[in-house]
Amino acid sequence: MKKLLFSLLLLVIIIMGYFYVTEDIEEVVIINDEIILFLEEELAWTNNENGKAFCSYELLGEENDKIYLWALCQEFYVADKQMVCSDEETKDSCFLSKTSDGCNSCQKIEVEPRIVTGGGVSVPVRLTRTEESFDLWIPRDGSLYSEDIRREFPNYLVNKVFNPKQADLSKINIEKAENYFNVKSKFNIAKTFDDYCDIDLDCGEVPGEYLLLSTCPHKMKCLNNRCSVGCYDFLDPQRFPIVK
Repeated sequence: MKKLLFSLLLLVIIIMGYFYVTEDIEEVVIINDEIILFLEEELAWTNNENGKAFCSYELLGEENDKIYLWALCQEFYVADKQMVCSDEETKDSCFLSKTSDGCNSCQKIEVEPRIVTGGGVSVPVRLTRTEESFDLWIPRDGSLYSEDIRREFPNYLVNKVFNPKQADLSKINIEKAENYFNVKSKFNIAKTFDDYCDIDLDCGEVPGEYLLLSTCPHKMKCLNNRCSVGCYDFLDPQRFPIVK
């Protein structure tokens, strides 16, 4: 009876939540449900006063009262100041100090607000259903990681953890952050193509020559109904001074 109730509850969660399945990935990616709220409370954290953490996850499998996920939680906040210094030496000193006292010779100027990141965690997770909520388990770091996964995850899911073919969970978190703050993230365009698009998924895969570049993780994005390849810039301009 408990197994039946749990299966029905999980089905309701998936139906009520927003989800999609990517073309190349069979796992369901949940965008909004009670598990998201739990992860944002118990797994995520914020380091900035005005920061807000968002989580998304990929459902790997479930057995009885156990739910196995790959979770990504990221902190976002709005940055609207740029630290400007008069020369390279002052800039380097300001950057290394990591405090406002070390940047007395520089000044803050207002810039267009943008979404930036403050940190995050990407990790396989096992949740155990309780009467009120869930119990959270995550593997230990370093050499104990592999041992923990093999001990706590079913055999048929171990390969999914060690050889992940994940959906773009960060894209979900970025969209939620942009909606929450009503501010766009900064996307540096490397090239715009003639292909028409309505949504990002219309733009397909990142061209191979951009995947080989190590400057940043390139993404395809639909901007003004045209497909563009480029990179998000989530660096806080106040923490990365420039010379001007």
